[in-house]
Amino acid sequence: LRSRKSTDNSLPAQKQANECEAWFTSRIPGYMPPGFRSFAITRAYRVKVKIQVELCGKSFSFEVEGPN
Repeated sequence: LRSRKSTDNSLPAQKQANECEAWFTSRIPGYMPPGFRSFAITRAYRVKVKIQVELCGKSFSFEVEGPN
């Protein structure tokens, strides 16, 4: 965290993070229904993440999609 001095001495100094890291887990399907028969099955999964922050009436968003 970086500390930034406040112009008003009665207020505490503001702290701003340089980075943010989030981890999550999810279940990847391991079962294929018997009626679906194909030998061209790949286990490629895509992850799409959208982050949106609203601060002081302004909205900031970031969207990223993982590889196939």
